[in-house]
Amino acid sequence: MMTKVVAAATTGETAARLGPTTSCSSRVAGGGSADGSHWSSLARVLGRCSFSGQDLIAPNNNHKGHQDGREVVLWGRTEETLRTTCAEVRQAGSDCWYFVCDVADRHAVYRQAQVTRQKVGEVTVLVNNAGVVAGHSLLNIDDEALLSTEHVNVLGHFWTLKAFLPSMLSCGHGHVVCVSSVLALTALPGAIDYCTSKAAAFGLMESLSLGLESTPGVRTTTVLPYLTDTDMFRGVKPRFSWLFPPLHAELVARRTVEAVKRDEAVVFMPRSMVLLVLMKSLLPQAAVDEIYRFMGNYTCMNSLHVQS
Repeated sequence: MMTKVVAAATTGETAARLGPTTSCSSRVAGGGSADGSHWSSLARVLGRCSFSGQDLIAPNNNHKGHQDGREVVLWGRTEETLRTTCAEVRQAGSDCWYFVCDVADRHAVYRQAQVTRQKVGEVTVLVNNAGVVAGHSLLNIDDEALLSTEHVNVLGHFWTLKAFLPSMLSCGHGHVVCVSSVLALTALPGAIDYCTSKAAAFGLMESLSLGLESTPGVRTTTVLPYLTDTDMFRGVKPRFSWLFPPLHAELVARRTVEAVKRDEAVVFMPRSMVLLVLMKSLLPQAAVDEIYRFMGNYTCMNSLHVQS
């Protein structure tokens, strides 16, 4: 039987569907940041992948479009970005549709989830990759900007999970992916809205994973990347960027797909970020402060080019 894949994306997430050889269909969901570049990369990688059962198999060069049954559904707030990404996914060899949807709006999420079910079937792989940042300290951040960050980066995950997780549990298989940030565990001043939201998303995934222990067919993956070279953090300059250069969005997207394929629960990018988290946990706070100061962590956000 033909394997069918549908990916739904938004400026906050994408959802994709597989049609396996059982009565339950499967989907993958993955999303992107507000600038769209990370999200577009993930959507393109999904479009180039073959799916078998609930596993993501390595990208292939078989661009037969509809013949190999891959279908991708994109969600997003910006139609122009959706249209462009949809064309790129089709060029990669998958049928593709898109729908305008803001994941911060729970009613819109529930409506589009129903549309997705009607047009392409149930979602069984959900990748939440929503991300916006205001980039200010607590007393300098605008209330509306703060609310926007938390609604997109945190609550958007809740709405898509409530929309798609029940069908995964019903089918007994599925995968939930959260592209969080290493800032969930090692915060920076000047990005209090973003760090808080990513820490909340990390906590959500950890709690969700524990709650799914009784359903072994539904798994979770949390991705914690370092600074990525998208417009969202344009202008941010770590002191030793030659030692820890920004990650390419395409690399993050490919590594995310690999992590789902391998059923990895938590992924640090690069892996050296694990040492940073351990150091922060083991050293006295005074020592951590000095290391952060030496690395330029206290000032790197000062050069952020805030998006309008």
